[in-house]
Amino acid sequence: MATRFVIFFVLLCTVELSVGITLDGKDSWAKFTKWNPCQNGSLKFDFKTTQLNALLIYADDGGEFDFFEVKLVGGVVWLRVNLAREQLPVVLKVGQKLSDNKWHSIEINRADDRVTLLVDKEKQSNKLPGDDLNFGSLETNSFLFVGGLPIGFELSSLALPSALFEPRHRGDIRNLLYSNCSGTYRRPLMLDAHGVRTNGLDLCDKNNPCQNGGICISTDTGASCDCSKTDFMGEHCGIAKIPSEATFFGQQYLSYDLSSKGKLSSRGSPILSSNDEISLYFKTKQANALLFYTGDSNVNAGDSHDFIKIALENGGIAISVNLGYGVFRMNTGDERFNDNTWHRLVARRESRQISIFLDGERKQTGTATGTFSMLSSTVLYVGGAPVDKNIEQLKAVVNFRGCLKKVTYRADSITLEIIELVRNKHSLITVHGDVLLNKCEKLHYSSPITFSTTTSFLKAPKWEAKHSGTISFQFQTNEKNGLLMYNNGRVAKSDFFALEILEGYLFLIIDLGSGAIKEKVSKGIVNDGKPHKVFVNHSGKFGTVTVDTEEVSYTAKGNSDELNLEGILFIGGVDSTEGTYMLPRELWTAMLGYGYIGCLQDLIINGDVFHLEQMAKHQKVAGVIHECHATSPECPNRPCLHSGVCQEGWNRFICDCSATSYYGPACNKVAATLTFDGTQHMKVEMPEESRTEAEDISLRFKTKRLHGLLFVTASGKTADKIELSVDNGRVRLDINLGSGTQTLYGGVGLTDNQWHTIRVKRRLKAIRLEVDGNDIANGEITGDETLLRVNNLFVGSVANSEEQMQGDASLLGLKNVALGKRQNDDPTPKRNQEPFVGQIQQFIFNNNRFIEMAKSGKISNIELTAVFSEKGPEEICKPDACDHGGRCIQQWDSFTCDCDMTSYTGSRCSEDSVAYRFGDTPSLITYTYPDQKRPHTKNDQIALGFRTGEIDAVLMRIESGNSNDYLEMELVSGNLFVVYNLGSMDHPVGELFHIVNDTKYHVVRFTRSGPNSTIQVDNWAKQTKNPEGNQLNVFDNQARIYIGGKKGNDQSIVRPFKGVLSGVVYNHLRILDLAKQGDEQITIQGDLREETDPDKSVTTKSPDPPVIMPSSTDTATHRMQSTQTEETTTTKSMTPTTTTKTTTQKATTTTMKPVPTVKKDVETTSVVSTAKPTTRTTTTTVKSTTTVKHISKPKAKPRKMTTTQAPVKMIPTTTDEFIFSGESSGCVSDDEEDCGSGATDDIISPTPTITIIPSTKVTKKPSGSKEPCDDDDNDCNGSGSGSVMGILPETTTEDLFISSPETSSTAAPTPELVQTSPDKTAAKSTTANPNAEPEPEYSPKDTAMSTDSPLIITVNMTEEVIKSTTSVFHSSQTTSRTPGNIGGVNENPDETEGDLNLFLIIGIAAGSLVALLILAFIIYKVRKRSNGSYKIDEGKNYQDSKEPLQANGDGTGKTPSPIKTKKGDVKEWYV
Repeated sequence: MATRFVIFFVLLCTVELSVGITLDGKDSWAKFTKWNPCQNGSLKFDFKTTQLNALLIYADDGGEFDFFEVKLVGGVVWLRVNLAREQLPVVLKVGQKLSDNKWHSIEINRADDRVTLLVDKEKQSNKLPGDDLNFGSLETNSFLFVGGLPIGFELSSLALPSALFEPRHRGDIRNLLYSNCSGTYRRPLMLDAHGVRTNGLDLCDKNNPCQNGGICISTDTGASCDCSKTDFMGEHCGIAKIPSEATFFGQQYLSYDLSSKGKLSSRGSPILSSNDEISLYFKTKQANALLFYTGDSNVNAGDSHDFIKIALENGGIAISVNLGYGVFRMNTGDERFNDNTWHRLVARRESRQISIFLDGERKQTGTATGTFSMLSSTVLYVGGAPVDKNIEQLKAVVNFRGCLKKVTYRADSITLEIIELVRNKHSLITVHGDVLLNKCEKLHYSSPITFSTTTSFLKAPKWEAKHSGTISFQFQTNEKNGLLMYNNGRVAKSDFFALEILEGYLFLIIDLGSGAIKEKVSKGIVNDGKPHKVFVNHSGKFGTVTVDTEEVSYTAKGNSDELNLEGILFIGGVDSTEGTYMLPRELWTAMLGYGYIGCLQDLIINGDVFHLEQMAKHQKVAGVIHECHATSPECPNRPCLHSGVCQEGWNRFICDCSATSYYGPACNKVAATLTFDGTQHMKVEMPEESRTEAEDISLRFKTKRLHGLLFVTASGKTADKIELSVDNGRVRLDINLGSGTQTLYGGVGLTDNQWHTIRVKRRLKAIRLEVDGNDIANGEITGDETLLRVNNLFVGSVANSEEQMQGDASLLGLKNVALGKRQNDDPTPKRNQEPFVGQIQQFIFNNNRFIEMAKSGKISNIELTAVFSEKGPEEICKPDACDHGGRCIQQWDSFTCDCDMTSYTGSRCSEDSVAYRFGDTPSLITYTYPDQKRPHTKNDQIALGFRTGEIDAVLMRIESGNSNDYLEMELVSGNLFVVYNLGSMDHPVGELFHIVNDTKYHVVRFTRSGPNSTIQVDNWAKQTKNPEGNQLNVFDNQARIYIGGKKGNDQSIVRPFKGVLSGVVYNHLRILDLAKQGDEQITIQGDLREETDPDKSVTTKSPDPPVIMPSSTDTATHRMQSTQTEETTTTKSMTPTTTTKTTTQKATTTTMKPVPTVKKDVETTSVVSTAKPTTRTTTTTVKSTTTVKHISKPKAKPRKMTTTQAPVKMIPTTTDEFIFSGESSGCVSDDEEDCGSGATDDIISPTPTITIIPSTKVTKKPSGSKEPCDDDDNDCNGSGSGSVMGILPETTTEDLFISSPETSSTAAPTPELVQTSPDKTAAKSTTANPNAEPEPEYSPKDTAMSTDSPLIITVNMTEEVIKSTTSVFHSSQTTSRTPGNIGGVNENPDETEGDLNLFLIIGIAAGSLVALLILAFIIYKVRKRSNGSYKIDEGKNYQDSKEPLQANGDGTGKTPSPIKTKKGDVKEWYV
């Protein structure tokens, strides 16, 4: 002691002389007098080191909340300050690369509520939170520690416990000065120290004694070795450590808790880190379990609290990270690691970047959500967690079963060796349960099996538990009811043991001969689809059942302490041949017909392992699968037919068909129907009285009678009964268990001869009556009796037969059952009950289908006098039963239509849905989900109709209330897209082949299943999206639905929609209908009005007119892309105000040649399309723009004729000269700048065209006009070349050819001729001049033309044609007609020729100007080119452009050849 005092005195003298200390870094620290900064104090010092991480200064208020900590983290100085309760510390970071073994100065200054950190010449400051800004009190504050904390420091005395685990400083500290309460700087006195060197000799430079990677440290007493980073120990790290292994058995786990709630109840502030690393080794056969969890215990933070969670999921590794901005999830995919071999796991977080390494190989990387990068950790769990912890990520957690070793958690500079701390019994870590240390115990495992049917079960020897015994196993299911185990005693209904799941909870039923007890042994539901471990420990009349980590005790009735079991231990169900009347009445699952559906594994009885898969093979049990895995939900696929209600089961779907006229696995079989005339019945007789404590009964009936007995049960010895009847148009239920009758009523007006569904449910004394799914009545039986005794159940007339029927009675579980009317031998007290007249079907009593059993004839003890009705549905579903693609749902005698995905409504989906017009003012409809009813969906469906001319707008958007999840339908450059994000990345899917802002009515159908999606517009090809890799599936916490736009950050309406929206349905929610009804969840903003006729509203933007392309022998020169979309036929009726436009889609480029037909003096050349229309008929008026180019001379001389413009019949042929995409711009280049934008024509090779208004008038030959010259004459004006625009009006012409550039010489079949009726022509009139010459009718017959490819018309023109054509430029549709100017045609040829020349010059000049403008536009677009917002893989997101086009009625039976495009040219789309 004297020697130590002398050394310490010398050290103090040395410190005073040198004003500095050197710390060796091995358990070193120095303690100085207290620092009292008040609110204006300061502290400064210099340091020098080569360490990246080290604790430099620490002081606190004695373990409450306040502290100052200065440390090096990666060569950067961190200052952490906390002066307020329930607040996170302030963190300041200054400097870079300060571990360079050079002197650096640090200064800390306080100025009221601000603190400043100055390192060398760089500084940073921040405001301190809270109102109490004093640093503790001088009396209770701790001393100031430099370089580290003493090893024996108690965690409870630290405000920041993590400081104890910081690396110690190895280097120099000098010039340590305090300024207390704004006073002058003073040098503090060092009170104690350890590991402070008095000389600077480097003893490790020449003689390093450390082995196996140990770090050599120079001390005053010699070289020392730090073995903490190795697997060795000893003076020189030469002795191998005992493996830091631990065995977990499924109920154990390790933890620490640093929750900041006060000195006595917790251990201080959390660990704050910007980088984390979790490394461990694991070995298990368990597929699902928690490995590691750390995070903030502030449960009030909701989904925003920080955490890192690592778990086994289906044999793979899954990591979840939340830094306060939403949960990020990532897993290793399909690779499995539960193979009972050692695997090394490393999970690393660097700010927001997350990586998973397994066995040295990187498996996954990702980026956490949001912008935050710091993690706050107050709790840590290894190998499991308490299930009652109020943290969402730890609810129903499955504890680990297997071995762990070398579990290390690094948070920036802090390193925690978890199992080493447990071995050293450090107070930081708490051990829950008996964790086996220093050994990896061999655990008993068995391969899992799955019971896939309710009738499958296994048999095991009886459970030997006369005085004591144990059973343990693991199960996994999502079904609410199921029998897990049952073992009977020596005598029926005596000793027995059972485990069953009822309504999602686990129950133990046990009887030692003095009466059964039924205990709920799970505190939470166990049908959550997660694995649950069960351990039953029975001893005498006492025992415990542990479910996961929750233990429940039980005590059997009576004085007996022996459980005498015999026979067989049934697993997963019970043998139906035993008869339900032989089973204990307390065993509800067996009485109700529920077998277990789910997984079972690791069955250990009295320490013996039972290999279930081998038992199943040996017993040849059907319905047992030798694996366990959960499949994706099946109900979104709507597997239940005829309106059956789908419920998710374990790897199956369950169809509730009780409210339909069908039954079977998918409600696919017609249910048998019995007809009762008041004298008929059905009776089921059992050989032994049935006793039950629970019943499930359902039936359907229809009748016109106000009264009638549906069914009644009765006992031959007691007054027990259940009676259901129709009473004055209502349903009446009477139940008597011997202590009086309880009566319930339900429904009203049930005698309408319509089917009504009745359900009766009893559990002990609680009864429930349900009528048609919504009228529900609940009641409770009086008295203490809970047992229903049944000998008879009646419906029908008197049964005269006294023959005792045995047969297959054991299958029914009842003594005597009949339907319709009480029989004469009913021993129960009679109420004046009329017989039933009507029909009954779907009668199900405790899962027994009595009517189907009777019809099958296999049950001999059913007596039946009622008649089966063979009448089937009067109306059945047909392909065209529902309009607009509605889904037909078969009912018993009719069908209904599901119109959700059509945008229409009505009984047959033929009526317009509610529609709203969104005007010029930005408008928005918002639907807000109630806070307690916000859905979380794995599958979504959207359908709506719309029409608009907008290029960019949002149609609808669904947003999450607590994350970045969203789904948005939008228009981008006229294309329709849906973009959704489920927490990882945006997934766009859209219709790229068609422009939809064409003011036509379009119907959109979108479906999402997990990350995969499909979109279809109208009847065009479906576009699909199947993202690669591991994707999130759930759209969490849906809060708002926006229709017609979305809200920006400033709550303004962004990208508003302008047009009409109709029939908006999202997941069966009709938003616009709710808006019309004034629903309280709906908010409406802006200029909105209801549209009464959304399909025929006024067109605001004319569709693009068809373009007739010029023909040429040089196809390369004149080839161009066409955007023609429709052909317009205008028919003038007797009512001058009506103009009807028939719009049809065109499918292919066509080659046609008309055959002239002469009748008297009028020759009509008619070409009529045979293409079928594929779009709607709308009401509008559109002018047609056409282009005609004259080509080579025909060999035959022209004949004089007068033509009447008539419909043109096209004979389609194929061509590969035109590239187009539906009704879009026709461009398939991978560069959008090669194409135009919008829906107008984008012509790559500019060709000037002149637009004319086509006329359909018949032109009389002017007097004195010349005969048209022959084509061979050299003096014919315009012979052989020249062009006019449009379908030629009022002309006399020769042959008219319509062809493609490469097929014009190919003979086409003769088209059908359509001649205008003279009668119809005479009947026509105009508004301008009723007495004018009548016009020929433009017959709408077969006028559909292909819109997908351009039309090329080749015309041999005569001078007469040219002359008459020029009249178009001098007339309009409203020009008055006079004898001298018929139809607006100038009869002076010279004047006409002059005008023609003038207009040709003007046309050429205008065409040149157009070409220059297009060229300038292209240059402008290239220079302003956008990078795009979406990059979509063409291989997955849209249809291959090489898909053949559909044949279009050419009469040849040939399919047109596909359009040729280079696949390599279509690399990606940028929208």
